[in-house]
Amino acid sequence: MLILAILIFQLLSSSTAQTCVCGKEFASKRIIGGREAREGAFPFNVAFLHKPLFPGYPRSLLYFCGGALLNDKWIISAAHCFKTQNKHDVDVATGVTNLDKENLDMHRIEKIIIHPDYSGPPNYLFDLALIKLTDRVKMSNTTLPVCLPKKSMQKFKILTASGFGKTSKESGASSKLMEVDLEQRNQTELGTVSWGIICGEYKYPSVFTRVTSYLNWITNYVNEDAKWCRTP
Repeated sequence: MLILAILIFQLLSSSTAQTCVCGKEFASKRIIGGREAREGAFPFNVAFLHKPLFPGYPRSLLYFCGGALLNDKWIISAAHCFKTQNKHDVDVATGVTNLDKENLDMHRIEKIIIHPDYSGPPNYLFDLALIKLTDRVKMSNTTLPVCLPKKSMQKFKILTASGFGKTSKESGASSKLMEVDLEQRNQTELGTVSWGIICGEYKYPSVFTRVTSYLNWITNYVNEDAKWCRTP
C-alpha cells in the first residue's frame, strides 16, 4: 500500500506548547510524481516494521504500514494496519527517508487504540488507529509532527501523499520515502490511506479516511502524557 499521510499546505491558527513547530518542511525542494522525497520534506512520516527474523533482514520487506507523528508520544495511522498486530512485534521508525539507513531512530509501542466503530473489510469504515510510544520522540529538522486540521478545513488545492508503500500495482514496498502530489504550505493531516481496488490503476480510486470527521475522538486520547509543538 502506498502512503499513509495525505497533506495540505495551509496556515493554521496558533495553539500550544514547545519551541518546535508542527507541519514544517526543511527540504529545499521536493521531487514529485511518485519519486524519492528529500530528507526533511516530510519529517512527520513514521514507518511501522515487523521485527526482523534475523539480523540484516531488509527493512523494506519488514515495512507494513506508515503513520504520521502528532506529538512526541502519539502517531495516527489506519485501523486495518493494527487489527491483528501485537504491539510487541512492531518496531517504529521516526524521522526516516531511507529504511536501509544505519542507526534509525527506533521506538516501541506502549498501546494501540483502534476506533471502536472500525468495520473491517469490505467497507473499512472508521479506519483509524492511534499509537502511543513508550518513549518520547526527540524533535529535530528531520523529525517533527504534522498539524491537525480545523474542523472547517474542507476546501484545498494540491494534496500530497507520502510513505514507503507501493507506487504502482506491480511494485513492492520502497526502502526510500516516496511522495506524489494528488498550492500554499504547512503540512496538515487531512486523511489516512484506507483502501483501494487496484493500486495505481487508472479509473480505480484510492480511499482515504477524513481526519476532520474524527477530531474529537483523536484529541480525546492524544493529549495524554504528550508535549505538542506550536501550530504556526
